[in-house]
Amino acid sequence: MTDHTLDAPDRPDGPDALDGLLDAARAAAVERGHNEVTTGHLLLALPGRLPGVAPGALAEAVERALASYAWPRFPVPAGEFPPLSRYAGDVHQRLADGGPGPLAARLPLAVLECEPSGPGRLALHALGLTTRQAHRELLSAAVG
Repeated sequence: MTDHTLDAPDRPDGPDALDGLLDAARAAAVERGHNEVTTGHLLLALPGRLPGVAPGALAEAVERALASYAWPRFPVPAGEFPPLSRYAGDVHQRLADGGPGPLAARLPLAVLECEPSGPGRLALHALGLTTRQAHRELLSAAVG
C-alpha cells in the first residue's frame, strides 16, 4: 500500500493541513477499495505519529479494525471519492471548528468523542488510548 500520511509533523495546522488530511484519507480509502471514508482512514492519514505509540502500531491497529468493519453496500461511481461516514464527517467538522493543540493531537480525541464504535475508535482502544488519555495529550501539546 502507498503511504498516504502527511509526512510533515512540523507543518502548521490550519485549513490546509485539514484539507491535506482529508485528501490523504480519501486516497487511502480508494486505494483499499473501500466505499466510504471512515475515522480509521483519517487516522491512517495522521500527520506524524501519536505520542507514546510505536511507529507503525497505529497503522497496524487501524488496518485490523478496517478488515473487520461492516462496510455499507452502496457502490461508488468510478472516478469519484467515497463519501465520508457519518462519524468521519463529525470528526472532520470538529477539527474544522479549530481548537487548541496540533491536528495530530486533536484527531484522536475527536475520534474517541465522536465515534461510539467503528474502525478509528477500535484501533485507538486496541492501542490502549482512552478519551481521558487523549485529552491529556491534547492539553500537553497545546501548552508545550
